[in-house]
Order: sequence, then C-alpha cells, then structure tokens
Amino acid sequence: MSNSLLLNETCKFKLGPTKEQEMVLEELMEAYRKMVEECLETALKLGITSRKRLHESVYKGLRVKYQLYPSHYIYTAITQALGIFKSYRRVSRKRKNVKPPEVKALKTVLLDDTHLFWFSWGELKLATHKGHITTPFKVHKHAKKFRDWKVKGSRLVKDGSEYYLHVTFRKAIEERKPEGLLGIDVNEKSIDLAIVKPNRIKFVKIDISEAKYIRNR
Repeated sequence: MSNSLLLNETCKFKLGPTKEQEMVLEELMEAYRKMVEECLETALKLGITSRKRLHESVYKGLRVKYQLYPSHYIYTAITQALGIFKSYRRVSRKRKNVKPPEVKALKTVLLDDTHLFWFSWGELKLATHKGHITTPFKVHKHAKKFRDWKVKGSRLVKDGSEYYLHVTFRKAIEERKPEGLLGIDVNEKSIDLAIVKPNRIKFVKIDISEAKYIRNR
C-alpha cells in the first residue's frame, strides 16, 4: 500500500429502536458514562496518560461493578477517558485556571469495531447487558457512497430523545501526481480560474454578478 492513502469519513445514521430497546440503550448510556467518569477521575488523581497503567488501575474494579456488560465497554471507556484527560492537560499548559473535565452530561458511547457492534446496511446489532439487540435505520442517499468502504469504528450518540450511529468508514485510494495547478480567485462579481498544465494555460471567468442582486432582492 506504498502508493495508497487511507481516507476516513464519518457518516451519521438515525436509529429506530423500539420502546424496550430505548430503555436498554438508556441504561447502557448511563452505565458507560459512569465507567468513563471513574476512569477519568483515576487518571486525574494519579496523572495517568498510559493506557496500560490506567487499565491496570481500573479494570478489575469496573469488571466487578458491571459484570453484565461486555468487557469491551470498559476498554473503550478507558480510551475515551484518556482522550479527555490528555486534551485537558494540553489546554491547561496553555491557559491558567482551567477547570478539570467532567462527564456528567456524556451522551456518547465509543464502540469497538469488532466486539460491540455489527453493522449491516439497514440495521445495527449491538452487544448490551441485555444481550444483543438489533435496531433498524434508514440508509440515506449520501450513505450509499460508502457501500464498498470498510467499517473502522463507530459511536452511539444520544441527541435529545433520538439515538444515532456515527460510523467511520475507510477506503484506500491511489496517490496521484498532480498534472498542473488550479488558481482560484473569488470576487464579488466573478470567480476567476487559472488552469496551468505542462502543455497549456487557460483562464476562465465565471460571472456571478447576478447572485448579489438575487441576495439583495
């Protein structure tokens, strides 16, 4: 893959859980929030930035508290807490009196790409403390471009009373050498393009003067 680049894009899907599934998701979100909260508190208290050290400090205790939940939720909670803590450290080095982060309003669950969810076009299968649940979603027009891409990760997100799945897709694309240059100058009345190639140079003027009149009208 020496001549290839890995392109990552995220696409959002609105889930359609039943009332019973919504209750399961609500319980999952709250339990996960508490996992992240405990991981973050430990990282803040001990100044831990190493994933291995944080895992050693919190895993056994969390496994006892959340026996019914798949263990990979603890792994992703550790990952999420470390990300929050490292971001806080970076900001606190630049600014004074930065308040320690909290996760009381956390509405995101970081999902593992192989153990916690199974994505297929039109439905999501999710591992929970109540077993696997399968909930449908609509495949909108924009999402169809990702059908031949690989699924590399996902987040379960609650927005108000709605649940969404944010899926990260990955695709290898060939790296190409540019054949020339394109210069763009955006003005109030026109967009001017300068196309420069090894064998020719071309100038293009696009009249957009009518746009200002339409906007004002």
